[in-house]
Amino acid sequence: MHDKMLMFFLNKALAATQNTEITSKLIDTRYNGDDIDGRLFIKAQLGASASDGYVRFKVLTSANGSDWSDVITATNVGAKLYEGRLPLGLKRYLKAEVKVLTAIDAATTVFAEITDALEHDLDTARVQGTEDVAKQGDAVRAVVEA
Repeated sequence: MHDKMLMFFLNKALAATQNTEITSKLIDTRYNGDDIDGRLFIKAQLGASASDGYVRFKVLTSANGSDWSDVITATNVGAKLYEGRLPLGLKRYLKAEVKVLTAIDAATTVFAEITDALEHDLDTARVQGTEDVAKQGDAVRAVVEA
């Protein structure tokens, strides 16, 4: 399953400059009812060539859309930023932030979504109405933050 309404970033271009941060759109979970039951995952990865740079990925949650708390923080390992179950204790709103920690290739993009399976890749050519679509390429090396 790939749902455009559950995508934080769809191959959004990152600025190559250190300390640059971008924030995703808000995902409102109000109308999801009881379908968020631990079988959903968050998948985040870098696309294009990131060449030896480090990027931090965060997922934040809020009950009111203004007071935010972190629920996931990770630093890229290769092209992978984060792959794991949707955490328990989420509030109504979710958003993601990506911060460039060290200079990266100017063509680097980020993709992040809520999905029901981690092993399936998104065919971005089939997604209608998308922006910032870029080619997939080389990856980077890093470690996961605790």
